[in-house]
Formats: sequence, C-alpha cells, structure tokens
Amino acid sequence: MKALLVVISLMGAMFATSTAAMASEGAATQYQASFLAPMPDGGFSQWTCSGVHVVNLVSIKDSEICTVSGDTTGLVAGVYVGNPTANVPPFGEVPWFSDFDGVTATRFKAIIVANPDGTFTQHILAYYN
Repeated sequence: MKALLVVISLMGAMFATSTAAMASEGAATQYQASFLAPMPDGGFSQWTCSGVHVVNLVSIKDSEICTVSGDTTGLVAGVYVGNPTANVPPFGEVPWFSDFDGVTATRFKAIIVANPDGTFTQHILAYYN
C-alpha cells in the first residue's frame, strides 16, 4: 500500500511539472496578413505573410514569412538586424511593425531572399519586449 501511495504521489508531481512546463511556453496565435506597401520609387509591393505570435513569461515575439511581389525595385537580399531599426534598402533606416497587432519591435532579424521569379521571400523574427 505504501508503494502504491508513493507511485501515485510521483505521478501527481510529474503531472504538475509537465503542466507548468507547458504553461511557461506561452500562448501561440497563428495569423495571416496581406497588404500593399508603398515603395520609394512611387510603386507598390504586395506583401503576403503568415506567422505566429507567441506570448509567454519571457518574451513576446513574432515569427513570420512574407512573399513580396509587384514593385520590388531596390530590395536587396541580405540579413538585416534591427535594434530597434535597421537600414533596409530601399527603405533606409526603419523599424519593424508587427503584422499581428501593429506594435513596433524592440529588436528584429529579417532575412530577405531574392527568388528566381523576381519576387522576394522575407523571414522575420521580431521581439516586442
């Protein structure tokens, strides 16, 4: 009987620990965004994005992938790190705004890849605290 109580107690402790670990990972919300963005030359680029917005005890962040088409004149493939802004051609020194809720990132990393069809893919990891 004593052994059974120990096993039950251990199982209860394991459940409590795993529940706490899951709760500390935070809440994730998937989202999509699509919009036209003005380019410095007067044209417009079409941004089609999907990502996840994660809120937990440690951070608030977005992880997102965007396809940029239309007028992509001046976009340059590369890695851009903002803290909180980065010089991203052709836009100049700019912050990153969340496509989830519009909040300005405190820091971000954007990886821009030129695709063979003339579009660009942008990978974003942005933090908001």
